Amino acid sequence: MQAAEPAAHDQPVKPAEPAAPASSYGVVYSIKKPTWVYEKADVESTRLGYLMLGEPVALRAAQRTAPIAGCWSGFYQVEPTGFVCAGPDTTQDADHPVVAAMREAKQAADRAYPFHYGLSLGGPMYNKLPDRRTHELVMMRYPNTGKRVDDWARSFLDMDAEAPIQADSEIPSFLRDGRASPNSSDGFVRRSIPHSSLIAYTRAFEYDGRVWVLAEDLSVVPADRIVAFRRTGFRGAELGGQQQLPLAWACRAERRKLRPGADGSMQRTGDSWAPRELIRLSGSSKVVHQETYLESADGSWAAAANVCTARRVEKVPDGIGPNDPWIFLSVKEGTLVAYRGAEPVYATLQSPGRGGTHRGKGDVRAYTTPLGSFFINWKERWATLSPDPGAPKSFWISDAPAVQYFDQPYALHGAYWHESFGVPMSAGCPNLPPVDAVWLLDFTEPRLPDGWQAVGPTWGRPGTMVVVGP
Repeated sequence: MQAAEPAAHDQPVKPAEPAAPASSYGVVYSIKKPTWVYEKADVESTRLGYLMLGEPVALRAAQRTAPIAGCWSGFYQVEPTGFVCAGPDTTQDADHPVVAAMREAKQAADRAYPFHYGLSLGGPMYNKLPDRRTHELVMMRYPNTGKRVDDWARSFLDMDAEAPIQADSEIPSFLRDGRASPNSSDGFVRRSIPHSSLIAYTRAFEYDGRVWVLAEDLSVVPADRIVAFRRTGFRGAELGGQQQLPLAWACRAERRKLRPGADGSMQRTGDSWAPRELIRLSGSSKVVHQETYLESADGSWAAAANVCTARRVEKVPDGIGPNDPWIFLSVKEGTLVAYRGAEPVYATLQSPGRGGTHRGKGDVRAYTTPLGSFFINWKERWATLSPDPGAPKSFWISDAPAVQYFDQPYALHGAYWHESFGVPMSAGCPNLPPVDAVWLLDFTEPRLPDGWQAVGPTWGRPGTMVVVGP
């Protein structure tokens, strides 16, 4: 470990330039969230979405629009549609401090896991790297209670990588020589991240004898107050060819393979399916002693209560055309199937609200998932989730991937904090494996343009239908 930065770090290193979007009119960058994209050159018009921080977005025209009240510098016309105010939240300078910092901090492309993730043991999020004495004084406010969590957060520790975070890169150039993050707030400590909240970070590095992580918002957090998460290996199944509905997965735990005995009872074969293992079904079922059993394609049988089953819907919803995308979720089965018209194209597990189902408006605090037909009304590449109104303070989940709201506050989204997919786990939002959540983000309408962080439907560009059934 090093006590200070080595001489090689004395001079800032200019990060490599990103590949700019193809445009003869240049690009624009967001330098503050949210940088809204408006339907018209008017801040009172419909908000189509907002731009990703520090990412280049191609322009549709060389000149800005005329200045108006609320946007005195005029608007950029961005690809593929919409207008962005040319104000203090934007720049065309690729070397702007925020743009350069976000470029340097960015991880290798992995849309399902755009960041590393972990569970906070309670700690500060610094605007800049503290010296040893300052950090010791600050940490007096954060007692070390270890990995002890309340029952509601116990599943988070299932993803414990069971290894301390190791340095994997150099100190970011924008934090060297005592400098603060380019988007820093007032004070030395930007904010505190509560015990059991979840944090997203991009890299880890050594400074002054300890390891630090660079959080997604460019703040600095001591790595010894974070439980690093591993990644789930589970993903759903693309349908077609030999892979057709009905399908099932072993839910909750390892499930025994059974066979009919001579006396008609179900007996163990000695083999089993691993948790979340895919089971291809023959379509045959039988009832033995009032319990239903399903036959797999290999001739073995499973108790229906022990598997999560995805079946083809009997009727396509009204208004769905032959090639229209739509989604069906079963709350009780814990499954999701994506369709084009009448044809199922993808199936996976999802974790609905812990309290099961509710009808009508309901209450997210009851941990239930609403039944009914909805339309996706907002999509984000990733979003921080919290029960707090406004800026999160008491608890938050940083940057859940591929968030798609269908009945706010309810949304389909990836979950990196557990892998009990198929089991009721959430506060109402259907939780998906991150890889599947990204697949669905690309599958649904409206499409999320390059360089945009979020997008919503507009007239003539409706959101995809989501049907939530029992």
